[in-house]
Amino acid sequence: MLLGALVAPDAICSRFARSIRAGRAAIYLGSLARALYNASKPSVWEIVGASRQICESYREMNEEYVTQVEGAYRISGTRVSLDSVVYGWLNGLSPESIVDSYPVLTLEQVHGALAYYLAHQEEIEEYLSQGEAEFEGLRQELRRKLSETKPLLYQKLMAHKQQKTVPSS
Repeated sequence: MLLGALVAPDAICSRFARSIRAGRAAIYLGSLARALYNASKPSVWEIVGASRQICESYREMNEEYVTQVEGAYRISGTRVSLDSVVYGWLNGLSPESIVDSYPVLTLEQVHGALAYYLAHQEEIEEYLSQGEAEFEGLRQELRRKLSETKPLLYQKLMAHKQQKTVPSS
């Protein structure tokens, strides 16, 4: 395979791991892809094979940043949920801003968590969807209980909510 002929796989993995820890994974992958392409104009299959090999080492490396505790994904060594980091990032926060929001996290941990999310995106998206559905179910249940046990309070809250949502002229 082209990858083995150009650079030893162990060297690629260690350089890639160092670049991830420094938050430069995308830069490293881009420069590696250019080097592979310019070296001998590889076939599509050689590039795909090289990419798979890189991604497998990427998946193995970033496992240390996220752990699953009682069904919830957490940033390893902290109580911060992966959800918090991913939602912040998806809402446009930079990794540095996420670190500002969660001082217990290092920039390395945030980049590692985002790398984990990107490497396991389908699985994490399903986990997040389940969490949103569970939240919506609990919200509906609490509304039902409040309307049954304290109907006057419930009516006042709903009236206030409607006033807030109606735009004033």
